[in-house]
Amino acid sequence: MQPPTETAANRPAAENNFAKAEANIKREEFRDKITDSIVFRAVDLTTGEVVQQIPEESILRLRRAFAETTQKNMTGLAFSRSL
Repeated sequence: MQPPTETAANRPAAENNFAKAEANIKREEFRDKITDSIVFRAVDLTTGEVVQQIPEESILRLRRAFAETTQKNMTGLAFSRSL
């Protein structure tokens, strides 16, 4: 079976659009100081909008909350394992 000709004909146009979109994307990475996680972002240069982030912001917020809770509640506490 042959693929439809319209799909093959549209392929170069789609590849050009992808290349243009890639040219407008800035990739950045940084370390979140609270969670000590590496964060990867793809930012649209024309709008400044975050197109994709790994880990997602919601996951990062959960990690931050857990890290802050753990540090506040556990810092300076001594645990005795004897009964």
